[in-house]
Amino acid sequence: MNRSFAEFERSQNYYEAITGASEGIPKEHRITHATTLLLWYCGIPPKDAFFAEIGCGVGFSMCWMAKTHGIRGIGIEKQTELKDSFDRLAQRAGVSGQVSFLPLSAEEVPKAYSAGSCDFVFSNPPHFEHQRGKSYRDSIRQTFRSLEGPAYESFCFAIAHLLKPRRRFYLVLAPQYLPEWIEHLSELRLRVKNLCFVHGKPGKHAELVLVKGIKEGNPGFLVVDPPVFLKEG
Repeated sequence: MNRSFAEFERSQNYYEAITGASEGIPKEHRITHATTLLLWYCGIPPKDAFFAEIGCGVGFSMCWMAKTHGIRGIGIEKQTELKDSFDRLAQRAGVSGQVSFLPLSAEEVPKAYSAGSCDFVFSNPPHFEHQRGKSYRDSIRQTFRSLEGPAYESFCFAIAHLLKPRRRFYLVLAPQYLPEWIEHLSELRLRVKNLCFVHGKPGKHAELVLVKGIKEGNPGFLVVDPPVFLKEG
C-alpha cells in the first residue's frame, strides 16, 4: 500500500463508482469503515487475479474490486435472499460477467467449490458471538454481524481451501478475538504477516484490526503496520 488510509478514503466516492449502489440496499448492508478499510488493505491485486470474498453480503466489495481492478471473483454468502440484491448491484456496476454469488455458508465451501482456485481471499466476518461481547438492537443486524458460535474454524478452513499456495488473505476483525483467529489460521498454515490496528481517535482502544497473511508462508516475521485513526482529534 503506497497510500495511507486517509489518502485512499479521500480519493474514493464508493457509491458514485457504482451507479445507484445505495438504492434499495437496507442500511445494515451498506458500506462501513470496516468495508473501506478492508478494500484499502487489500491494495492493488495482481493483473488477472481471481478472488473470493467470504460473507459478501449484497456484494458491494465484490463489485468495487471487480470494477476498479478489472478482475473476476466469487462472493460466498449464506443469506441466500441477498442474491437478487447482489445481481442488481453487479448489473449497475457493469460487472455481471465478472462476479458471481455462491449461496453457501463458510462450512459448505470445502465440499462445494474447487480447492486452490483463488489468488486472494478477503473477508469482513461476523465480529461478535451471541451472548458474548457487543449485541445489536436490530435483529437483522444481529444476524448479519454476529454468530451463534465462533466463526474462526469455518472461515479459516474456507480460506485455506480456496487459496492457492503462497497467495494472500485479508481480514478485518474485532481485536478482542484476534488471538483465537491467529491460533486457527496458524493451524492451517495460514501465516499472519501484517497487523494494522484501527482506532476511532488517538488515545482510544483499537476498534478493529486488519490482518494480512499468506497460505503456507514461513512462520514468524510479523510486521505491525502504523495504526489508522479514523478521527484525528
